[in-house]
Amino acid sequence: MAILGILGSILGLVVSLYIYRKKRAHKILACPREGSCERVVHSTHSRTFGIRNELLGLLFYLAQGAFWVTMLISPLSISEGCRMCIVLLTGAGVLFTVYLIVLQAFVIRVWCAWCLGSTLATALLAVAACSL
Repeated sequence: MAILGILGSILGLVVSLYIYRKKRAHKILACPREGSCERVVHSTHSRTFGIRNELLGLLFYLAQGAFWVTMLISPLSISEGCRMCIVLLTGAGVLFTVYLIVLQAFVIRVWCAWCLGSTLATALLAVAACSL
């Protein structure tokens, strides 16, 4: 399952980094769906506790990636406490993702394909974390 965790981490990092770089350069995101990714990533809900959501995503996926790479290379070096921390972190990520999906569906009323890619990444991480 470490491979699934690594894949989820990479996908999440790519999506978060893409959004971060486009927003920083003040460029429009390519949105592969008919929805407007711009409306979502520039909405009033694009920050949580004053921190841009794509930065929270980068931190989340970096932490996940470090854990899953270590799990692949040296699984015996990871303590039970560390495993519990990653399960809790993943659970928090899933809850935050559900919150963001609800915002897209019922508040912003626009879907962002990039954000859904991040949702897929978090789902992969959740499946991997269930194996711990």
